[in-house]
Amino acid sequence: MAKTYLNKNGYRCFSNSGKQVSRWAAEKKIGRRLKSGEVVHRGFRGKRCNDSDNLWVFKNQSQHMKKAHTKKKSWF
Repeated sequence: MAKTYLNKNGYRCFSNSGKQVSRWAAEKKIGRRLKSGEVVHRGFRGKRCNDSDNLWVFKNQSQHMKKAHTKKKSWF
């Protein structure tokens, strides 16, 4: 297993690249690299949970804000 650390915002990152583990896990989930501008959202289990069922990929920040940060979270 690769070495990781918590960055200043509390997100787990790989020591060798600085890449957030959640972005790597999301890429594995969708079967491709993330495109520029795509946003990874962590669900109900918080920022340290990088399980694939806790991660969603949005096309851009606008879509992320509309879907993930509304009071009604029926999309979960």
